[in-house]
Amino acid sequence: MFLTRKIRIWPSRQQMKVLWDLSEKCRLLYNFSLHERKENWKLQQEKLKKERRYITYRQQSKNLPILKQLYPEYSWVYSKVLQQVLKKLEENFRSFFSLYKRGDPAVRPPRFRGKNHFFTLCYNQSGFKIADDRLILSHKHPSKAKLTFSLPIPINGSDPIKQVEIKYDYPREMWFACIVFEINTPPYKDNGLYQAIDLGVSNIVSAVMNTRANTIIIGDLRVKQLAKKQKCSGNGRITKARKTLNHSMQNTGSLGRFARFLTYKAELVGKRIIRIDESYTTQLCCGCKKYVKRALSERIIQCDCGLRMERDLNSAVNIMERFLEQKSQFDFLSQQPSVTEESFRKRLDLLRYTAPSSSNAGDGGLVENGS
Repeated sequence: MFLTRKIRIWPSRQQMKVLWDLSEKCRLLYNFSLHERKENWKLQQEKLKKERRYITYRQQSKNLPILKQLYPEYSWVYSKVLQQVLKKLEENFRSFFSLYKRGDPAVRPPRFRGKNHFFTLCYNQSGFKIADDRLILSHKHPSKAKLTFSLPIPINGSDPIKQVEIKYDYPREMWFACIVFEINTPPYKDNGLYQAIDLGVSNIVSAVMNTRANTIIIGDLRVKQLAKKQKCSGNGRITKARKTLNHSMQNTGSLGRFARFLTYKAELVGKRIIRIDESYTTQLCCGCKKYVKRALSERIIQCDCGLRMERDLNSAVNIMERFLEQKSQFDFLSQQPSVTEESFRKRLDLLRYTAPSSSNAGDGGLVENGS
């Protein structure tokens, strides 16, 4: 498992100039390579499909020695760093084409990096050294200034370091070294206990069933869709609730960040995360399965069947039921579950009328915290 430790560094003025010079060469390489790919794409569109030959990372990487001969200043940058620039471009194009094939209307091709953009310097596997709580980076800048930085946080030497990135935080004017290292994690073992979690804006977490579970089910929440600007209503206005939801998702990344943290924290202790489609789980009554379109302000669900339950908790129950229906699809779940779909429904019947009061509707909680 790979983890990243973000550590602040304090480069001197001379070191900052070297870092900016190295970054500028990376930025130019990225822009030139992007331009080359775009021009190549236009030319290939004029050919028959079977005759098209698109530029790849491997081709552009092989041309780096030629580039250094024509423009010796690119030799200032460590070779692996330049290769990582081209890999970054390759990843951006793969991401673009993947979203494009899915029909994402908001997808845009990779863009050129602006003049004042600090391009992250990525040292992968080599070109760096950490010794005596100091980070040393390789380069061939004509100033010959040493890129040596003190690390206020000690690095465990037993964990093999795979990568080091130097980043600049524009708003705060701070420099960081992001150190990626590999650690061993305990193997996952299915213990037949499961916990379902609904992620939301008002309640970050609403969960049902067992906190001792080795398998955690979360809603596959499309944060990107939630953060999109909503379409105007018939009167040309966006409702206050939808506008608030849009604003709450922008710039925070709280839901996506929590899901990522939960995933790696679970792996650290030998647990596993399963993502289940949570579409319409807040609109669907977990008691009678009746679908009713509800406003975001409706935090307590009161259904005609008699169910009264907090909205996000209702969603967590539906997520658990969907998982139980699809459990056979996951071949790594070998144990007999401690709860079946039928027994889960019986437990739900004991709780379906016990919703929190309106004053506590935003607290979230557990339907059951069993052993």
